[in-house]
Amino acid sequence: MQIRRLTFILFISILFSDLNAQEHTIDHYKSSEYKIGGKLISEKSGLLNLTPFTFFVYGGGVQIIKRIRLSRLSFESGVYIISKAAAEEIHGMIFHSTFYNISVPLNLRFDTKYIYISAGSNADYFFKQGVSKWYISPLYDFRKFTFGANINLGFQYKLFDRKTIFLEFRYSKTVTSPAKTGPYYNPNFTNFGLAIGFNYDLGKRGKKKSI
Repeated sequence: MQIRRLTFILFISILFSDLNAQEHTIDHYKSSEYKIGGKLISEKSGLLNLTPFTFFVYGGGVQIIKRIRLSRLSFESGVYIISKAAAEEIHGMIFHSTFYNISVPLNLRFDTKYIYISAGSNADYFFKQGVSKWYISPLYDFRKFTFGANINLGFQYKLFDRKTIFLEFRYSKTVTSPAKTGPYYNPNFTNFGLAIGFNYDLGKRGKKKSI
């Protein structure tokens, strides 16, 4: 408990010091501020409302960011391949499969110089069930579309004028059940892990302006 409190205090201290460092200078753009980039994702996934089992899954995709005028707020979206894992214990044996989804998030994002936070919803389209080590029967009457919520904390560093790399801590959870009937009638897929990536600023950079 003490470690959690110290971690929270450290994060708040870094966040406010980061904001203070930008208090007098913000980059103003002559045109719309768009960023495009990519992510590679490594997570653990499971039906944590039903079983305690989680498995490593991987994904990635294209990121799109649109800043809201001259504020630190942005809309963040993109197209990703996201994997989810489901497990079942039968007679002491664990069976699990991986479910592949095309995911489109719509997040509100807050940026400082080195830290960003984003949160919002995501729509997922299930297109393939894979088998990993142990086989689990295909879900009955599986819904193609599901919806979820996500929250992310990232650390970013600008390498060049318009190129930025980042490390992101991710957490997401389905809100709607992926199966109408079958062994997983009311599951909530939970994913948590890391992503690394980069983005490139497409906007035309203007002069710096004090605020």
